[in-house]
Parts: sequence; C-alpha cells; structure tokens
Amino acid sequence: MTTWPNADELEAQRQLLEQFRPLAELASRTDALFDKATEALAEHPKYEAATKVGLILLARLSCDMRVCGMASSVGYGLQAVALAASMMEILGALAYVGESNERAVEWAKHTDRRQTYPKNVRLGIDATLTALGIHDQASRDDWKKAYEFMCMAKHANPRLSMLQGLSDLPSGLHHVFGPDTTALGIYLSAEALNRAIEYSTAAVFIMARRCSDDASQSSLRREALNIRDGLIRLEPLFRSWCNAIKIATTATGNATNGVVPG
Repeated sequence: MTTWPNADELEAQRQLLEQFRPLAELASRTDALFDKATEALAEHPKYEAATKVGLILLARLSCDMRVCGMASSVGYGLQAVALAASMMEILGALAYVGESNERAVEWAKHTDRRQTYPKNVRLGIDATLTALGIHDQASRDDWKKAYEFMCMAKHANPRLSMLQGLSDLPSGLHHVFGPDTTALGIYLSAEALNRAIEYSTAAVFIMARRCSDDASQSSLRREALNIRDGLIRLEPLFRSWCNAIKIATTATGNATNGVVPG
C-alpha cells in the first residue's frame, strides 16, 4: 500500500480556491456578519439571561466557522465536516434556549460532562427548524440526514472512512494522507464550508430577535438571508461535484450510494 500523492497544503489551497471561490466569498461575508451581529447585540440587548447565553454560543460558532474554513481551504475536508456537525449541535443549543431565560439558566447550570444541553440533539435541531420557519417534513428530514452524514465523519464511521481514506486504483491501494484534493476531498471541503455558512447565518438570523434595535435586527436578518440565497445559487456547482465523485468512484470500484447525500 502506498500513500496517495496529494498536494502539499499550499498547493491544495490553490487548487481548492479555484474550485469554490464563490463559496469562500460567502464565508468571508459570514465572518463579517458575525462581527456585525456581536456588536449590535452587545449595544442593544434584550432578554438578558437568554441573550448572554446566545452571545456565548454565537462567539463559539464564529470561531468554529473560521477554523472550519481554514481546514476546508487546505484540503482537510473530512475534519472540517466533523467540525460542521458540532456547529449544528451548538446552533441547536442556541435555538433551544431561544428567548427563554429559564432555559438559559438551565444551560448555565448544566454540569453533566457526559451530555450536552439539550441532552437530545434532535430537540436542538427541531428548535432550529421551528425558529427558521421550516415546517415541511421533507426539509426537516434533509437537515437530519445532513447531520447523520456529518456524524459519519465526526465518529470515523467505517463506511465513510473506507471511502475517503483508501483508494483502489489500477496501481494498487493508496492511503489518503494529508490534504485531500481528490474528487471526494473537494466535495467534503466544499460541503463542510457550505454547512458551516448555513448554520452560522441561521444562528445570526435567530439571535437577531434578541436585538432591541429594530433597524439592526432587520439588517442582520436581511444579510443572513442574502448569504443563504447565495448558497442556494451554488447548488448546481454542488451537483457537479457529486457527479464527479460518482464518476471517480465508479472508475476505482468504490461506491458512494447511501454515503454522500444527493
């Protein structure tokens, strides 16, 4: 078995930026939106306890968004996807606390090191979808399927690990080590950044309700929706990456059915 001849990190960064420059631009806008949201909420807060908890979680998401962006930009897509799964969990906690000072106090007093808050991740996902006004079952199922896929990366699920970590090529078995610039690696990096942006803008959209200044609240929500719409416009690009994965894995004998979401 030999190591897959991947590019070094600088070369991987160059190749990946060529592939998803529009996505990187949306990530930059999201980073700026975090700064704007934090400043507005600090100056015009309401729902005191809930706002404090929300700001703590928003700050965590902001940092995770940056780390996810750095990892995905240099070819560590699998690791970035795992971080995106954690971001969905943090977003769920933020939405579950919502505007409830009682839940904010519960969150602050939570001491169980074996479980997070809320204890059931699905409660957080459901709270997020409700706060975003997403009620149709198909869309709600898509969010949960995305989380399941990301947890495959987070917990080193064998199905995804075998697909990403080992390539069966005519020259023999190749172990993927370091930056992954294969078709699957490109998809994983892009998907991680896509999800990180989606969860970040959702968090700002939800947190904007805790800003007492109506103009700031509207501005934050409008920018969050604009960035989300930018992600929607990139869907054809994601479909092309999915097709590239299917072609590549068919040629090498690997299968993506049931692993990479459509």
